Amino acid sequence: MKDEKYDSMELYRILRKLSKRDILKYSKMKCEHRHSLISHPKCLLKELGKVDRIGYLDIETSNLDANAGFITSYCIKVRGEKKIYGRTITKEEILSGDFDKQIVKDLCEDLKNFDTVIGYYSTGFDIPYIRTQAVHYGIDFPVYSTVKHIDVYYMIKHRFKLTRNRMQTACDYFGIPSKGHALTPNWWKLAAIGDKKALAWTWEHNVEDVISLELLHNKVSSYVKETNKSI
Repeated sequence: MKDEKYDSMELYRILRKLSKRDILKYSKMKCEHRHSLISHPKCLLKELGKVDRIGYLDIETSNLDANAGFITSYCIKVRGEKKIYGRTITKEEILSGDFDKQIVKDLCEDLKNFDTVIGYYSTGFDIPYIRTQAVHYGIDFPVYSTVKHIDVYYMIKHRFKLTRNRMQTACDYFGIPSKGHALTPNWWKLAAIGDKKALAWTWEHNVEDVISLELLHNKVSSYVKETNKSI
């Protein structure tokens, strides 16, 4: 009884600081007990106090179109940490004819570890590519609004003036190390047939991209109002 009284008082103090829009939003959200968050003070307090787990996402592929290629590597770097989720495809997976089926499944599972993923031109490439492969294989891709998405490409395009809006151009100009393991056409083709050395090079390139992406995002994000779009 004492805990319930404390939670109610704390809830009242928090609700006073929320906008009508936020109160309406939380009233429509369900807690783990399948009730409105507003009706469960402990669950609402937990939701309000939750810190988003943010990851920097990048994929490498054998072809720019999902129905003509497959994912050769993916990385999701945890913001502010060294931990990186991901792996490369194996030659055995390619030769089996399943191609990226298992790697797409692993990727979709790893996405569940994050509240928000950040990419570079991921609106036009990474996210739709992953979603296309997941639907093709019958793998559960996060449904709308379960994972938020931020695209740094549009920060660069709309808030800065560069000769090109490529990530490498922005990184070079802003003094951020990038592309130590550049993917030349030859590396790209060798990775597509499962060459171990090429796949190892692809992995290093992939890791460098998410590290550079985090540094770039940290440098430019203060000039943009980030929107909570869904993947």
